[in-house]
Amino acid sequence: MATLTINFTNPSPLPNFGYKVLYRPVGGSTYTEVTPTPTQSPIIITGLSSSTNYEGTIQAMCTKYGGSNLVPFVSNFS
Repeated sequence: MATLTINFTNPSPLPNFGYKVLYRPVGGSTYTEVTPTPTQSPIIITGLSSSTNYEGTIQAMCTKYGGSNLVPFVSNFS
């Protein structure tokens, strides 16, 4: 099993509703949302396959329904 850690500089102030983080195996069809909602860096995703690369997005949630632009990320496990 592998762990993916997403590090970034926390803004000030932090977003009111944390960060919406979605991930999936590269090219997969369904995203998984990180729960509970992360509130600051680092964001740690556990239980991933060490032989699979993952892709996803992170978005600061300034309101319950939206916030910043989506910021993409890709892991480099395999």
